Amino acid sequence: MAERIEEYLPIIKRVARRVAGEYHMVETEDLEQELICFVLQRGDSLPLPSEVDWSMQSFLTRVARTWCFEQKQQHYLIDPQVSYEVKDIREILTTHFSHDMWDYVADDTSVEDMVAAHSDVAWALDRLSPGEKAFVAECYMANRLPMSGTKEYRKLRDLIIKIANMCNHYTRADEGEGPGRRKAMTNSAARAAIDTEA
Repeated sequence: MAERIEEYLPIIKRVARRVAGEYHMVETEDLEQELICFVLQRGDSLPLPSEVDWSMQSFLTRVARTWCFEQKQQHYLIDPQVSYEVKDIREILTTHFSHDMWDYVADDTSVEDMVAAHSDVAWALDRLSPGEKAFVAECYMANRLPMSGTKEYRKLRDLIIKIANMCNHYTRADEGEGPGRRKAMTNSAARAAIDTEA
């Protein structure tokens, strides 16, 4: 099986790099892992690239784009006002457990947005199971990020996706609108509110 992956790996890397560039919500490493899993799951039913006279790269590109399109569909189900991509959650988690390092935020991000982002992630972390939360904390607090391709890497990736989905899709039942749901008031709504107060 290792020899099979070794033959596929150069193609997988090329495909992942190119296709991930077309979908901003997908990271190259994640797409590589999905393609490796695809090859492993099919086993001997999928011929080696050297055994076919058609382009395995074109075939894997179609597989990659199908997976990315599904991720894109899920991404755009969220509220467009405030949304988190997987890479955003990863960046936040690198400093989340140390308030002294919250100055990582880009220059064009306000302090209010920075604090809100950490608040949303904290809200989602609290809704993971104790074991899941402890695993995320251990990875980032001790800077022990798992190696790409390992079971631990896939577990952390899935948990980060889960956190992003919670931040984007869920509302806090008793706490207003919740993360990923902050709304901008329209001019007409603002005028109506002012007229009502007057």
